[in-house]
Amino acid sequence: MIYLLDTNACIVYLNRPISGVRRRLESLSPQDIAVFWVSLAVLSFMTLDKGG
Repeated sequence: MIYLLDTNACIVYLNRPISGVRRRLESLSPQDIAVFWVSLAVLSFMTLDKGG
C-alpha cells in the first residue's frame, strides 16, 4: 500500500517528534510513501515565505 501524504500530514511529521504520523511513516519503506505535488508546492512556498 502506498501512503499519499497531504500538506497537513507533512507538517505534523516535520513539527512533532512524537506523533502517530511519524510512527507510521517510520515503520514504512520509503517506496511506500509519496507526497502530493500540491503539498510540495505549498511547503516550498511556506519555506520561502518565512525567509528560509
